[in-house]
Amino acid sequence: MAIKHAPAWCIIGLALWLAYSALNIGIADVLYPQEPPLQPKHWIFSMAPSQQQPRIKRALSWTPGNPWYWQVLGHVSRRTQPQAATQTAELYYRRALARTPTDPYLQLAFITNRQMSSKKADHIASLAPSDPEVHYRIGNALATDQTAIRFFRHAMVLNPAFYPKTLQTYLQRHGKTEAIWRFSRAIPQTSQGHYRAAKLLESLSWPQARYHYLRALALDKTNPDLIRQLADMLQAHEDHRGTAKMWRRLQSLNPDDATVYGALANSYRRQRDHVRWLQTLRQRVARFPNDPAYRDQLADAYLQLGQPAAARDLWQGLIRAQPQATVGYLGLAKLYTSQQRYGQAIAMMQRVVHLAPGTVPHHRRLAQLYEQTGASASALHEYKRLVALRPDHPWALYHLGEHFRQAGAYARAITYYQRAHAIAPDQAVYLYQLGRTHAARGEHHLAIEAYQHALSLNPDDYNAHYQLGISYERTGQPALARHAYQQVARLAPNLLAFPKICEHLVCAAPPPSHKSTTQLKHPAPSDS
Repeated sequence: MAIKHAPAWCIIGLALWLAYSALNIGIADVLYPQEPPLQPKHWIFSMAPSQQQPRIKRALSWTPGNPWYWQVLGHVSRRTQPQAATQTAELYYRRALARTPTDPYLQLAFITNRQMSSKKADHIASLAPSDPEVHYRIGNALATDQTAIRFFRHAMVLNPAFYPKTLQTYLQRHGKTEAIWRFSRAIPQTSQGHYRAAKLLESLSWPQARYHYLRALALDKTNPDLIRQLADMLQAHEDHRGTAKMWRRLQSLNPDDATVYGALANSYRRQRDHVRWLQTLRQRVARFPNDPAYRDQLADAYLQLGQPAAARDLWQGLIRAQPQATVGYLGLAKLYTSQQRYGQAIAMMQRVVHLAPGTVPHHRRLAQLYEQTGASASALHEYKRLVALRPDHPWALYHLGEHFRQAGAYARAITYYQRAHAIAPDQAVYLYQLGRTHAARGEHHLAIEAYQHALSLNPDDYNAHYQLGISYERTGQPALARHAYQQVARLAPNLLAFPKICEHLVCAAPPPSHKSTTQLKHPAPSDS
């Protein structure tokens, strides 16, 4: 009977053995997944060293033919047994290599455990000629040797992401100067190679970055994007002569790009080369005669350089050509204001406001001209007219509030500041001026609230800290006043000698004599 059922029992036993083996292998693959190439941050390396080897050996007992576990053991041995690491790790690497002799990552680990040579490095690179990670790791192993250069370069050619990695490797192994020199030799000697190197080196060494920018341009002389980027970089580093040279080159390549003329003119202006500045602006006007903005900019340059007659002729020509445009009238208003011919300036601005009603800067400028001539009623009328045209524009309300505050009509000023703040609650300047107006009325508790709110939006406004300190003093809170003045000293150390601050803080030197005052100079807000 037993003999009769022996084949069945054999089949069942074989099935159970196969199931057990498959289960063991499955568990090993789930708990110890295979993911070559081995990454340094793999989970096995995050475990305690005492647990790493037992767990990997346990996995090997389940799947002894898995070369990756032998490779892991080699890495673990090098990390946990530095004294006897080389021999132990080599044993594990050899077992893994017996199963996968062409694995470049395993070959790299095996060779790195010994002493890397150029011949061995070439052999490993030949196993993975298109894998940038392998070439980068070979270069990393040889980073102190000149041989590393070609492996780093090949990695960068295959994948530009290895540019910063290569630079970082050199910086870790060498001093800054040596690292930059080696990196400059390792990069692909192409236009893009030099450009990428320049972008990386800009924060480390501007002279080296500039060299690579120029090398990139020398290898690709007609690339307008590269020329423009180089011009911007030179301008950022205040190399105005180099900037002008780049814009001239771009101008010769693309003479119909008006922005190039403007950029070149700005370069000459920054160099204080007034002759070329005007010459470039005139060239742009001659090439693009139908754009009034270019004539306006040329006229403005004439005015800045003390040639009002030339500026006047250009602006009058704009008015004759386009009588319904505001640009010519605005220019003449600027000219007449500079000559203190306020009546003519007002006439020009009245024409501007008529042509473009509701434009906040124009109404404000006209109102300011009225104020300069003592015509307060006309200024008030202009501000009210602006608010009627733009009742929801916060700057219109703000300017009307400023007019009332300066006239001493604090209650009305507060109303307009509050309306401006309600429309634009993220603008600290409305709250700052609201606080000043409350303080002028003696309402220091309300002023403190306004200043605190303004500082929550702009914590670095030392003017608000200063005014807050004054209001704290007036309400009998000297400790808080001192803290506010400390913030002023922190944000604006040059104001330490200001009398009010010196009363509460220890000054480094005796303060100079100042006339009694209760406010610092606050920058005027813009309309934008």
